[in-house]
Amino acid sequence: MPKLCLITVPGLEVRSDWRLVHDSLLDEFPQVADVLATTMKETILVVYEGVDGGDAGRWLDTVSETILNRRNSRSAREHLTRAGELTPQETGSRSPARARWVGFLK
Repeated sequence: MPKLCLITVPGLEVRSDWRLVHDSLLDEFPQVADVLATTMKETILVVYEGVDGGDAGRWLDTVSETILNRRNSRSAREHLTRAGELTPQETGSRSPARARWVGFLK
């Protein structure tokens, strides 16, 4: 029987980030059956098979890394200098807050 896990990730923009997060989780975790967008702010719903929350921490890391990589990619494209290099402020490590596991639904 499938299980559900709500994950809230500060900075997650469900409208624009969901497809990338969906694909990342399905590619990396065979027990993840689906990742659903929700109408709750910064929240996705993971549908999975197996042990209760066995990989929830890894799911959070993957979602956080996916969002951070997407932001850095956007930022890099938007802030190129004339020489084609990023300024020191633009390459700083201003990462989003870590994802926070909300809990399981049965």
